[in-house]
Amino acid sequence: MRRHVACSGCRYRASVSIAGKRRAGTPRFYAQWNPAEFSESVSQSRISRDVIGPMIVDFPEVKKRIDKLVVRLVAQQIKSSAPLMKMVGVRRQHEGEVLDYNTMDSPDRKKMEYLQHSFNVSFDSTEFETLTIPDVVTRLLNGAGEMASSIEGSALDAINAATDETGNVVKSADIADPENLLRLLEAVQVDFKGSRSQPDMPTLVAHPTTIAELQRRIEALTDEQRDDHLRRREEILDRKYAEYVSRENNRKLVD
Repeated sequence: MRRHVACSGCRYRASVSIAGKRRAGTPRFYAQWNPAEFSESVSQSRISRDVIGPMIVDFPEVKKRIDKLVVRLVAQQIKSSAPLMKMVGVRRQHEGEVLDYNTMDSPDRKKMEYLQHSFNVSFDSTEFETLTIPDVVTRLLNGAGEMASSIEGSALDAINAATDETGNVVKSADIADPENLLRLLEAVQVDFKGSRSQPDMPTLVAHPTTIAELQRRIEALTDEQRDDHLRRREEILDRKYAEYVSRENNRKLVD
């Protein structure tokens, strides 16, 4: 294949033939120079040999494959590092830089600017002699983990802003009180998978210590307290199912 190589610090350009081959059994690539074609190229371009400096061989197809692998690796690490990201759907927008949407709480259209999240991975030239592929992967995973925390934090900030705006907020001095579960369930919209027996329950996101304390208190309830808690939960779901049926009927009439 033909490669145009520009000399650093001068205005000359040489056209050099480079043949890329792969060694059997290894993914490493190397350049095999054809001395005759190289001399002919230099002669045809009328460039003195002393102006031809070091050249960097480029493998665009190899870089494309590496880019795809890195993107896939980073995406997997983000989902594993940030559990909330596993529950977030993806919607591709091919034009524009602003999201236009509306919510069930208001018919007014709203706009949201996209946030950019990134991470940097750098390598010092002194590391190249001892740097291994696992070292590179480890740094990529660490960077992806940091970006996952940033994305998850931004998502939680957006959720907090939305709930504050709509008023779907339950304030409590004791966040691990099991009563808060019923209050939260009362405050949010609940959908069902066709029947009352299949509620699509909301997901609770909290600090691990809060979850552990909440579970401990639920297990410490007496049988009478637990039965009362379950009874009130079912009463709330009965009301939520009636609201769901009403929404579905209205939606079908509109459609």
